[in-house]
Amino acid sequence: MLELTIDESPQRVALKNDLMCTVRPLREEDEVALSDFIIRLAPNDHLFIKGPLSDIDLIMNRCRSGDHGWNWPLLALEGDRVVAIGTVHQIENGWKRHLGSLGVLIDPDHRNHGLVHLLIRSLVQEAKHLGMIRLESELMRSSPKYDAFRDAGFDELSRVQDRLEIEPGHRQFHDHVLLGISLGTDAGFAEARN
Repeated sequence: MLELTIDESPQRVALKNDLMCTVRPLREEDEVALSDFIIRLAPNDHLFIKGPLSDIDLIMNRCRSGDHGWNWPLLALEGDRVVAIGTVHQIENGWKRHLGSLGVLIDPDHRNHGLVHLLIRSLVQEAKHLGMIRLESELMRSSPKYDAFRDAGFDELSRVQDRLEIEPGHRQFHDHVLLGISLGTDAGFAEARN
């Protein structure tokens, strides 16, 4: 199980357009607020749930138990309302255990306030503390999140043109990209993981 290193106490953050959010790790009591957040997402947003955010039931079960396993979820809240979630998922064993997969979802009413940038930066720092060597994220090239990942230092590792289709039958395809960032190594964290 991942050991949290970022202070679990809430942090108040001022974002663009005077939005004030509390940023903190997911807690057991967040189940209802997280469920409401998922319901508020537009149907097309569910198409973009990938990787660590793809199994919402798993996240909800871990929310109930307080055991996040190899997922580290970070929430942004406006009052008691979840407005964004980001997660880092790490493979427990095997040849990809040094890799983390990062995903971010933002409430439609809270986009363009800087939440994506905030969550990416926070999760990159956490991944470093967890001893990960690389972080990756898959998304559509046309996604607004693409620029936020690039601003955070992620490089485009691969691109497959016209691979993703948002609405079946509309024949509008988008490029599928894999972005990655090297986190370097810290001998102390690497030794702690072995």
